[in-house]
Amino acid sequence: MTLKLRYFAAFLAITLFATATALQAEDPAVSEDTVRVPAVNFENRTNRRATPAAREYERNTGRMGADEVLKDGEFSLRGVTFTRLFDASKEGMGADVMTIDPNADFGHINAIIRVLQGYLQKAFEYKEEDAAVVARYIVYYNARLRADASLYKGKYSDDVIGKIVPEKAGIDRSFKNWAGNTQIIIPLKKN
Repeated sequence: MTLKLRYFAAFLAITLFATATALQAEDPAVSEDTVRVPAVNFENRTNRRATPAAREYERNTGRMGADEVLKDGEFSLRGVTFTRLFDASKEGMGADVMTIDPNADFGHINAIIRVLQGYLQKAFEYKEEDAAVVARYIVYYNARLRADASLYKGKYSDDVIGKIVPEKAGIDRSFKNWAGNTQIIIPLKKN
C-alpha cells in the first residue's frame, strides 16, 4: 500500500468511528434502574391463555410502532399510540409514552406486556427474553406511578411532563380502566 492510501484508510476509519460514536451517544437507552420495582397484581378480564398467533400479533404491534417512532417520533396503530419525547440536551429523563386509545380492547395485562416487549425489541435492540422481563417491570413501575405522582414529577424533562395527563399517567390495576385512561411511561436515559 502506498503511503497516501494508508493515510486515507486511517482517516476513513477514524471518521467512521467518530460518526458512529456520535450517533450512538444521541440514542437513548431504557432506564432499567428506574423501573426496577416490586411486582404488582392486576385484575384481568380473563385468565384464558392467548393463542400463539395472538401473542405474535401483539409483539408485532410493538415492533411496528417502534419502526415508525424511530422515523417520525409518533405513531398510532391497533389501539395504541407511541410517542418519543427525548432530547439529550434537556434536563431530566426523556420517555417513550405508550398511550392506550379509548377503542383499545386489552383484557389481560400480558397482552400489554407483549406489545411493550415487541417495542423494546425493535426500538432498543433487546433480545426477546430480555425485552419480556423489562416490559413486565415497566408495567409494574407504571402501576405504582399511577398512584404516586412523585415517581415522575421532577424526574422527567419538561417535554415529558407536558405530554403526561396526570389522571392517565401510568396504568390502573384493573383492565376496566385501561382503554382511554393509560399513558405508559418508558423512562429513557442519555446513553
